[in-house]
Amino acid sequence: MSTTAAQYPHLAMDARGRAIVAGTRYKIIHLAGEHYHYGWSAEELLEQHPDLRPEQVYAALTYFYDHRDAMIREMHAAGPAIDELAGRRPSRRIARAVGWAANAVSLALYMDVHIPRAITRSPR
Repeated sequence: MSTTAAQYPHLAMDARGRAIVAGTRYKIIHLAGEHYHYGWSAEELLEQHPDLRPEQVYAALTYFYDHRDAMIREMHAAGPAIDELAGRRPSRRIARAVGWAANAVSLALYMDVHIPRAITRSPR
């Protein structure tokens, strides 16, 4: 049994050695980024990601706080790479395949893959 599985029963490591929520594609860095940058609580994370269970979100936040400094450094280090990727356009073949304009595809890839999604919430 891996150390991660023993310490964090709802988490696992992917093939690249990154912590993820077990049984999902959610990277802990993604959830941690939403918590850290947007100030989202565990309840807000659950509201934004209804496919996650409370124990998964709390395990992710526990992992984040156990590795806080390293994860924050990783978030900041990703900044220049994200800016570079944001300026790239996908091939026209890809843009035609999904039926969107190239700019819309670039924005979608940028928002969904490379940084935590910015979700606009209506006031309560």
